[in-house]
Amino acid sequence: MDDLIKNSIESRIDCIYNSYEVEDENIKDEIIDIKNRLYELGRTCNDVGEFETKLAGSSLNQEYIDLFTELAMNCKVKGSEEEDEDNILDEIGDDISRHVRRRVKQDAYDKVRDVPVVGEVLTAKQHFDFFKRFRKKDE
Repeated sequence: MDDLIKNSIESRIDCIYNSYEVEDENIKDEIIDIKNRLYELGRTCNDVGEFETKLAGSSLNQEYIDLFTELAMNCKVKGSEEEDEDNILDEIGDDISRHVRRRVKQDAYDKVRDVPVVGEVLTAKQHFDFFKRFRKKDE
């Protein structure tokens, strides 16, 4: 078997063990089964390109993806702490508040732009700022 195919398979399996603390024996057995079937597929291929193409079109690829879903639901992520949940909630709150602020600002700008004279002034300012970039700077 080609070394690049072996590396591709091993990196997939390493990704699992580097990301999750796998303690459930059933999940461990499932990982071993998928690994063995990846090697079986790899033995039928001449190079890594052929392996990746065959894998992408096989049900084994979907099983590998489904395994990650199972791992995410049943195994602890390595290096995770309970503080991570607070950090995630903070990030979500920050994203929402940024989105709301951007939306309010855009709505206000759109309304001001509809005022007859103000809209024309804003458009003129936009054009002025754009063309100002091309002005030759005095040294």
